[in-house]
Formats: sequence, C-alpha cells, structure tokens
Amino acid sequence: MGIAVAVLLLLTAAGCAASSDGPSTAAPTTTATMLLTASAVGSPATASDLEGTWQTRPLTREDTEATLREAGLHEWLQPFRALGPDDESSSVFVLTIRDGRWDLDAIRDGDPAVPIDWGHTYAIDGDIVTVNLVSVDDDAFNRYRWDVDGDVLRLEWLDSNVPPFEGIPEEVLQRALYMTAPFERRP
Repeated sequence: MGIAVAVLLLLTAAGCAASSDGPSTAAPTTTATMLLTASAVGSPATASDLEGTWQTRPLTREDTEATLREAGLHEWLQPFRALGPDDESSSVFVLTIRDGRWDLDAIRDGDPAVPIDWGHTYAIDGDIVTVNLVSVDDDAFNRYRWDVDGDVLRLEWLDSNVPPFEGIPEEVLQRALYMTAPFERRP
C-alpha cells in the first residue's frame, strides 16, 4: 500500500508545489503521512556500493508505461493510469540509501522534492537488497537484485509480500518507480 500512495503523490505532486516564498518544509498531511514518515526499525545494513544518493533522468508517464509493457504487465496500464492525472510532466527520482534508511523523493518538473517512498529500512545480502516497509507492516518487504557499474545503479524486481493497492500488484508500482531508468550516483 505504501508504494501506491507514493505513486499517487508523484502523480499529484504538481499540486504540492511550493509557494513563491520558497519550498515548504511541512510534512505531507494526507493518510500517507504515517506511511511516509515511519521510523526506521530493524537491523542496519552494512556499507556497500549500493549506499549513496542516486537519481534518474527525467521520467514521464509514457516512460513508466513502456517499462510495464516490457515487463509483460500491460493489463495493469489502465488501473495504473487511474491513480493520477494524465499529463506531460516529468519527474526525477532521487533515491537515498544510507545509514539503514531507504528514501525515495520525486522532483516533478523542477519543483521541490516530494517524499515518495520514505522511512523504510533495508538489509543487503550480496547483490540482494530487501527493503522493509515498516510503515506498511513490520513484515512487509520488497526485494531487488542490485548492480552498480561505475556510477550507475540498476535494480531488478525479485518479489514482495505487500498486498495489492486498489487491485494493482506491488510489482507494477515498484517497476514503474525503480526500474523505468537506471539511477546515477549524485556527488
């Protein structure tokens, strides 16, 4: 359920843009608040090449839908589209993996960053990372195979035990956010 809220926030982030006075530092005020701000619980990860701050190129809805088609998940395109407005905007995803925390933000068309998938813990075992979604349930997880080649991070979907959101499997949402484009290391 947490990732679905993240997609909803991403798709509606334009409405959350900061005023001309500068970016807001207020936390989200929707039901997503507890999903996005849960405290990190669990065993800390050990340092690895996976840790750091990463970002994608600007991604559009068309890009994420192409990813879903390539993964054979075309039957979920219509329900995925229904999660938010259909427009021409793009978002850069910024993934911070550090000190046992896994946080994903979206920057939509240059607006201030919006928390998308926040406050999770993670555990690294070789080239497998398990992201524990303690904000959803103490036992909820998404698991990926990861590969860092120079300054490029690629995540490969493995599995999850997170229940569908509005009938949409977690895999659909995870692939749209994390597998649409590789992440590049930020300095």
